[in-house]
Amino acid sequence: MASTSSLTLSQALLARTIFSDGSTQSSDYSVSLPTTTFSGLKLTTPRSRRVLPTRLNRSLRVRSAAVETIGTPAETSLLEKSVNTIRFLAIDAVEKANSGHPGLPMGCAPVGHILYDEIMRYNPKNPYWFNRDRFVLSAGHGCMLQYALLHLAGYDSVQMI
Repeated sequence: MASTSSLTLSQALLARTIFSDGSTQSSDYSVSLPTTTFSGLKLTTPRSRRVLPTRLNRSLRVRSAAVETIGTPAETSLLEKSVNTIRFLAIDAVEKANSGHPGLPMGCAPVGHILYDEIMRYNPKNPYWFNRDRFVLSAGHGCMLQYALLHLAGYDSVQMI
């Protein structure tokens, strides 16, 4: 039972490709993938349906992709200061409590900063807001990361949560 299916999603994903010579062209190609057949436990594709790489296929491969980066040095400096603030708050709390481990807060501070600053939706004025995002940290020894993030987010005390 072998059939082919034409994917229009590939047209959306590969709408604009950058070729090796640096030119950008719109691609009007659809990808046709063979449906494989199962014979016993071995996954096989009929020999007539196998796609062999050709010179044309190699030249149409995507060579690079655009990635958004932080542009100005001021933004980079602010990001570094924010991450270091999270690290120092967590380390100071571990030191003062004589308990805990500073490794996880130091290592995960950039992740926590991105989550709390750009991704998560929360309201420190209404901590019981139903549609808020929840942050679950399964490594209990790194809870100082969560406490530092909550403090910087504007929560007054941990008991409110």
